[in-house]
Amino acid sequence: MVIGGGPAGAAAAIMLARAGADVLLVERRSFPRPKVCGGCLGPRAIACLHQLGFEPALIEGAVRLDNVRVHVSGAQAVLPLPQGLAVDRAEFDQRVLALVREEGAEVWTEARARIGEPSSAARSVQVELKEGAREIAASVIVRATGLPSSPVTVPGARVGLSQTRSVGDTLAGPPEGDVWMVSGALGYIGMVRFADGRLNVAASLQASALGNLSPGASIDEVLIDAGLSPLRWHDGWTGTPPLRAHPTEVVEERVLPVGDAAGFWEPFTGEGIGWGLEAGIAVAPEALELGRDWDPRRAAEWMRGRQAWMRKVQTRSRTVAAISARPRVARAALGLMRTVPAVGRWLIPTAPAGGASEQRPGAARGLA
Repeated sequence: MVIGGGPAGAAAAIMLARAGADVLLVERRSFPRPKVCGGCLGPRAIACLHQLGFEPALIEGAVRLDNVRVHVSGAQAVLPLPQGLAVDRAEFDQRVLALVREEGAEVWTEARARIGEPSSAARSVQVELKEGAREIAASVIVRATGLPSSPVTVPGARVGLSQTRSVGDTLAGPPEGDVWMVSGALGYIGMVRFADGRLNVAASLQASALGNLSPGASIDEVLIDAGLSPLRWHDGWTGTPPLRAHPTEVVEERVLPVGDAAGFWEPFTGEGIGWGLEAGIAVAPEALELGRDWDPRRAAEWMRGRQAWMRKVQTRSRTVAAISARPRVARAALGLMRTVPAVGRWLIPTAPAGGASEQRPGAARGLA
């Protein structure tokens, strides 16, 4: 069983079904559905989608991305993107979930799953459907349920916000093909324009700040601090509960967490979808083996390897996020990028050197 139909869960289900497993994917929402996300596919995500047999450029409204423009405290820098696409997450997720069905996996939407007790060869899962409850015995569970919420008062808790609007020529913003990343004291904002002219705005803001300001006012404050015009979008925002980075350390019997459910870092560099897809692809062979013969030591080894992989691939995003949170440092960094372009190129995500399921020492089958 795969719990969660986002990029990580869908990729895991596709690879498991392709390998001949009997797969059930359970998703609590109905698709298409709005998703708080910048909708950017970088080289890592595109490489993973090609491995899944999916051509992201064919998604309706997809836009090729050529540049990222970083705005901090009135300073800015433009960096070229070697490979990137902007997609509407509602359309993207529905298309990938359709591929799950095409590969032969069963998909239940509007279904809530609750993991029960383990037995000698399976673990029970209670699934609440519109027509009633079902109990499923799964030999292994891939949990791709995203981040749990945290109290607003937890240090570091952040809230995600997003909205897509048809704006025509009435609002300044990134032209088609550009991504704007705007950083300020309250958090950061990503802006991109789809092929139909709609403007997608996604933000990650300090949860504590939203106690005093509305979502729209908080986003406008970040834009104004960066020297940009405010949006003045006072309503229509989709948000998340307060979220906080948390690495998973406990291995539950017959449960393999992937994606944000396994650990999270702000994908400031737009790599979140790619991290999820790669994790889902890589977990499939391990899930097959552990489903046949569950071994807690092997599962723990897999967990340690996954944590090491996450720390490695998220180094760039951690560095950029840390710099962006300090306006003086960020302004100096942008000045350095303009004079030494190689510094800026290091910040641009690249595809994994060994392909989407790159082998990594110390991690079972390079799993993430």
